[in-house]
Order: sequence, then C-alpha cells, then structure tokens
Amino acid sequence: MAAGETMDLDIQDNTLPAVTAKVGDKIVWTNQDDVPHSVVLDDNSVTSDNFNKGETFEHTFDAAGTFEYFCEFHPNMKGSIVVE
Repeated sequence: MAAGETMDLDIQDNTLPAVTAKVGDKIVWTNQDDVPHSVVLDDNSVTSDNFNKGETFEHTFDAAGTFEYFCEFHPNMKGSIVVE
C-alpha cells in the first residue's frame, strides 16, 4: 500500500464532516468545539478516546468502503468517510 495523503477535518458546531478519501489516506480530526468529542465507526472497529478543543485524533483507512461514524458523547452527530 502506498502512503496516502493527509486530510484535515474540523469538528465544528457539533457537526462531523463527510468526505471522500483514497485507500491509504490519513484522516486527522481536530475538535474546534468547546466540548469534548470522539470518533466511533458504526461497526466499532475504530474508537477514539475523547478529545477536547484543539486536540486531534487520526486514523489511516487501508480498505475501500463507506464508513459511517458518530460521536460517543453526542450520538446525533454523524458523519461518513467514503474510501475509494
């Protein structure tokens, strides 16, 4: 697998982004809100610790697919990563 790009995503206004990435891309989420958030894939294959304002979480996607995710603290916050 070739090294991919790094994609920076902001968690802001209690919203999780939806993006399209390529296999091997590293996604870096940065919490821009004043409350803690987390990143949890719907299948629980990836679960971050909570991270506060200014902190980050990163994950490299090594397989194609659509990965739905949510915030453990705010289950109504949902996003998706489409990996091609």
